[in-house]
Amino acid sequence: MNLRKITILGDLHPRDYRLNGITTSKYTLLTFLPKNLYEQFSKAANVYFLIISFMQMIPIISISSGKPVMLLPLLFVIGVSMIKDIFEDYKRHKSDDQENTRKALVYNKISKEFENVAWRDIKVG
Repeated sequence: MNLRKITILGDLHPRDYRLNGITTSKYTLLTFLPKNLYEQFSKAANVYFLIISFMQMIPIISISSGKPVMLLPLLFVIGVSMIKDIFEDYKRHKSDDQENTRKALVYNKISKEFENVAWRDIKVG
C-alpha cells in the first residue's frame, strides 16, 4: 500500500492519503508465477488431474507402467492459461499507465495559474 503523509495545521492533524495512481493489474514480474500457480490449482479440475498424475507414478496401482501420462495434458492446460493471463495482465498494465498519465488541470497556489498534471501526480491539498 503506497501511502503519503499530509500534515495539516502543523502536527495537530496528520492524515495518510493514498497515492492517486490506479492499479487494476493482478501481477508484477515477481508475483506472477506464485500467484498464478495458486489461482490455477485453486480450480478443482487441475488439482484432480495433478493427484491422478501422482497416482500414475505408483507402479502398483498404475495402468501406465508408472508413467504420469496425465501430466502432459495438465501442463498444457496450465501453460495455455498462464499465457492467457500474461496477455490479459499486460493489457491491464497498459490501460493503467494510459489512465495514470492522462492530464488534468490543477490550480497552483504559488503561480496562481492552472497547470497540466498527470493524474497519478495529483495530490490532496
